[in-house]
Amino acid sequence: MLGFGAYGEVSEFEFNGKKLAVKCDRSGDKYPDAFDESRKKDAEREFHFLIKAYPDEGPYALQHMEVGKYLDHHYSYRMVMPLIPGVRLHELVYSLNDPVKIGQLFFAVAFELNRLHRAGIIHGDIRASNILALEKPGGGFTIHFIDFGFAANVGETAPRFSASNEYCAPERSQAPASRFTDVYALARTFEFCLSNVKHLELSDKTTVMATIR
Repeated sequence: MLGFGAYGEVSEFEFNGKKLAVKCDRSGDKYPDAFDESRKKDAEREFHFLIKAYPDEGPYALQHMEVGKYLDHHYSYRMVMPLIPGVRLHELVYSLNDPVKIGQLFFAVAFELNRLHRAGIIHGDIRASNILALEKPGGGFTIHFIDFGFAANVGETAPRFSASNEYCAPERSQAPASRFTDVYALARTFEFCLSNVKHLELSDKTTVMATIR
């Protein structure tokens, strides 16, 4: 299993020599006897925003989505897509010893978020585990945001979000998501990553932030 959350899980498998990822909604575990139309809409929203966020990704394009009842007899949905290379943001940060390089990584993440915002997309659920990062052999980083289940178009009302989420802007549970709430969540994500890097001194962390500026 690659990861799991409150509503679903993502697993890796291989088909015809190609590595794929499948995300399965598990909300049906709580309501096995009735189809949850709201979860279907959530699935369709996530499918829509993944395609909108990465329309020209070629090998990363979504392959398939279906909604229905599976072998475990619980209603669910699943999305099948090629496996995106990379690791969760915090995992890559922990492996880097160079504060300048960590700053460059954070800058690449912020740059990718800005690209999404310019495309009219509010992610709505930014956290370290929803950011995949890959260091390029020649320098630099490739960044992908994942899990668009709480995404919205700029100006639209996004799904409500629990204020108990530690990355969530205080107003997020009451007000529509915006690029400002995304930026707040990204700053909390960076703070989380740096606060858990044990091999960096305070001066190193200052260097990280200076690199971003």
